[in-house]
Amino acid sequence: MRTPVAVLIGLIVLLAVTPLYADQLINPGFENGTTGWSIVGTASTPTQVTLFGTTVDPTEEKHFLWLHQPEWSPGLASASQWVALAPGERIRGYYRFVSDGESGAYGSLSVGGVLVTEWYSETGPTDWLGWEYTASTPQLVAVILDICNFGLPPDEHAAAFLDANPLDTYIPEPTSVATGLSALAMLGLALHRRRRRR
Repeated sequence: MRTPVAVLIGLIVLLAVTPLYADQLINPGFENGTTGWSIVGTASTPTQVTLFGTTVDPTEEKHFLWLHQPEWSPGLASASQWVALAPGERIRGYYRFVSDGESGAYGSLSVGGVLVTEWYSETGPTDWLGWEYTASTPQLVAVILDICNFGLPPDEHAAAFLDANPLDTYIPEPTSVATGLSALAMLGLALHRRRRRR
């Protein structure tokens, strides 16, 4: 009867040191519109869009974010979200910019205060490009996509697109693994000694 109790205790200890997979990035693939994201400017979540002769489709699910400024306005159009990460947790996704090839627009993507990319409309459209960020310490991370058109109304030179994935990876710290293995080893040793005494 003592053995099942010991096994149960061992499982509890193992669960305590085993990292849990989390989904802290809200609505990462924009399947629920822009829920969870802070939007400045104009944004929509289509299943496909053709702009300046380029057709944009989602990377994995059915929707993606289309961020743009139909008319000139001061400041940037942006989409952003904050997410809390534990050490080793990673967020990843995709970004894309499309333009008419003329000057007049600027776009950027930053994650965790790190500039992933800067883009200018005269460089032309991009394909979907991947990004990822892994936390080294517990931290609050911002994902920010910006686009700004400098043309005059109703000119629109460019648009930005974002398609993200949830938190998908947690790399356990070596100390957590060592603690878990030590606890299991001590439990096994205790059970072995009890059996020998009988």
